Amino acid sequence: MGHIFVAHAQELIRDTQRALQAVADTVLLKTGTVSVAALPSLAASIVPKVFAAFSHAYPGVRLSLHDTLSDPAFDLVRNGKVDLALTAADPKQEDLAYEQLTTDEFLLVCPRDHPLCKEPKPILLEATLHFPHISMSSSASVRQYVDAELAKHDIKFTPAFEVDHIATIGALVVQGLGISALPETAIALLQSHQIRCLRLHSPGIQRPLGVVTHRHTPLSASAQTLIRLLKQMLERHPTKTSFV
Repeated sequence: MGHIFVAHAQELIRDTQRALQAVADTVLLKTGTVSVAALPSLAASIVPKVFAAFSHAYPGVRLSLHDTLSDPAFDLVRNGKVDLALTAADPKQEDLAYEQLTTDEFLLVCPRDHPLCKEPKPILLEATLHFPHISMSSSASVRQYVDAELAKHDIKFTPAFEVDHIATIGALVVQGLGISALPETAIALLQSHQIRCLRLHSPGIQRPLGVVTHRHTPLSASAQTLIRLLKQMLERHPTKTSFV
């Protein structure tokens, strides 16, 4: 009987040592996972750069990315499907923790030969509505901020086209089918010499961007490190769109 007890005790010690080593490896970022939800404009711009830098420094930590619109991003954090979300501020989501990281300024995107391109001064968004507009669906933060801005002037926004992807907006604008109010992070993805970006009249539309986490669930060491890296990269390389 004694040798059986000793065998069980030794196995228990080994299991404990393995568990402690797993915890140590996670704390030291030798292993683990971080799951992130991000707005499409962020998922296609700053996030890949952050992921690449993180993976180079901590190759043992597995990263996953959900590129999604604003409302689903909050739900993914709330339901524990992701560790954090990178999205726009939304006061309605006050059950979740939000830390602002940067601000996204909206600009007006037009075809290069559009009449508005001749305007020498910044443009009032509400003064452009006699032209057809192209916008995202109501579940996107881009659309929500445009709706809120026009609602201040008792205007209900009714775009000519509603789509779900920034690239589609850019293609429609290039073909002269409308203009669009978009944030800088989204415009940076278009990269077309056939469009121009025009400033909106001050104060314009400012979209706060930040990190969303669960209030009552502590972040892992890996998730905290990823957020620190994101902040450092935003400080060094803020997203700005050239006016062409």
